[in-house]
Amino acid sequence: MSRGHASRVMGVVSAGWLLGACGGDKSTSSGSGASEGTSTSASEATESASSGAGPTTGEAQWRRICDGSQELRLAARRLTGRFELITSIGVELGASYLYVRGDCRYWVASESRPELPGMFDRVNWQVTRTGVLTPELEQELSQSLLFDRWSERAGDYGDNDEGAANYFYSDGEASVRCGHDCSGGQDPPPELAGLNDVAAAWFESLWDAGEPMAPADPVTVDLIAPEVEGDLPVTETWTCAVPWPFDLDPASISHDGKTVIEPVATRPIHDPELAAELRALRDALFVAPVLEACDPLAGGGPLAYYLPSAPTLPLLLWIRDRVPLEAELGGITLPWPPKP
Repeated sequence: MSRGHASRVMGVVSAGWLLGACGGDKSTSSGSGASEGTSTSASEATESASSGAGPTTGEAQWRRICDGSQELRLAARRLTGRFELITSIGVELGASYLYVRGDCRYWVASESRPELPGMFDRVNWQVTRTGVLTPELEQELSQSLLFDRWSERAGDYGDNDEGAANYFYSDGEASVRCGHDCSGGQDPPPELAGLNDVAAAWFESLWDAGEPMAPADPVTVDLIAPEVEGDLPVTETWTCAVPWPFDLDPASISHDGKTVIEPVATRPIHDPELAAELRALRDALFVAPVLEACDPLAGGGPLAYYLPSAPTLPLLLWIRDRVPLEAELGGITLPWPPKP
């Protein structure tokens, strides 16, 4: 893709939004129990969270995450704190995230992965892994993220500074937003300091311990058909563009990307064969050498296509794994924390 020409095309696709406005159905949590356990503060738990070691301090009560239900029980996600252009695909679930269901099944994505360095702009091509928490990990996750405090400490201790590392925590009923080290807002609870570092460590360790999504599991796509000026062929404005190869009418899922305040919802692909084909295409980007000019991972850009019947109109495609807890049109809505 020619970056100069791409910029001109991107210029007509005017979209921008903050991650905080995520779409989807509200996932509610079921009741939680308590059992005997030990407790560590957020800052002390960072090292043990990343190593998977068990609790190490004195006796205390802790809140169960796994209640046997199919509902969302724990959500932790990192908000980018910066404007994402064009596509909502990288903001619906968070830049990094962890979602745990009542049966202890989790889904996790982490921007920071040693084997995939430089993931800053690759949030639009999220690779999700899944696994099941052991009883030991459930206990440690609950303790280190202070899961039993979220209800009484619910609040907005974040900020909207561009580039700020904002994290969002919720059990589906109560939510906490932490900016930087959770020291923003009014009178932030001191015990939450360092919570974001703990969450980031869990993103990495559970991603390493998890397994890839099954090839035929649903994926999510964003397909933009932007309006362009002039009648140049797509192959001249997007030098890496190729004919649309999928057995799917792009008009059924595409949009023009011109929304300004709210992102256009992404589209799920449930057909197993098409989902496997799209996932394989996405995954190949991470392992196969690609000319930098044609590598969407180099700058978070899309794969570019066109229909032979409309050679001047680009089709811009992004692909990510889909989490089963998502609403049909993408995202997992969580209750916003109360204002101080």
